[in-house]
Amino acid sequence: LVPRGDGRGNRPVLAVGQNDGPREGQPVRLTLIDGNRNGEAVLFDHEGHLQRLGGDPSCGVCHHRNMPLDQNTSCTRCHRDMYEPTRLFDHSTHVEALEGNRGCIECHPSSEGAKTYETATACAECHWDQPPPGPIIRTSDSRWAAAPGYMDAMHGLCIACHEEQRKESPESYPASLDRCDTCHDADRTRRLILLAPGPPSTRKRETVKDER
Repeated sequence: LVPRGDGRGNRPVLAVGQNDGPREGQPVRLTLIDGNRNGEAVLFDHEGHLQRLGGDPSCGVCHHRNMPLDQNTSCTRCHRDMYEPTRLFDHSTHVEALEGNRGCIECHPSSEGAKTYETATACAECHWDQPPPGPIIRTSDSRWAAAPGYMDAMHGLCIACHEEQRKESPESYPASLDRCDTCHDADRTRRLILLAPGPPSTRKRETVKDER
């Protein structure tokens, strides 16, 4: 696979030449990332990002909070709950649908104690006629084999940086840098899943189209 000339993703090649660095038509080592284990994988050019951000001193931009004497810190060092079953619940969507704070009582009727998922009204009280398929992502049999997903962490880090880079150096990056399809391409995703090291999550998710 080689970087595309327009800066949006990579494409396969049959033959390449040799040079000191990757460019159009030349190979680059890429990392396959399926952050939510649902088959919607992307390719990540680690070396390219390292060069653009200033070499080795830039490691802390992405690999934050390294522990003493560690060259790389495991994600689970901070995200300790990621290997546990994960409930798929979007609080902000429910808040908006229930008219903000005025709707809190719909799910949190008690005025005593903390308002948490554990103390909230059961989802089925409102969604009795539409139980969501696969509301919980189960982990693999081995506790440490794979986390349910790091999609939120990936998006929070990558998108924020892409937006910042596009604003600071518009002449160096395409205007679409912070668009979903810069990393996510439907045709490429179908081919990449064949390279995935393990089975994706059984949860099905509709592809959200970027309307920007």
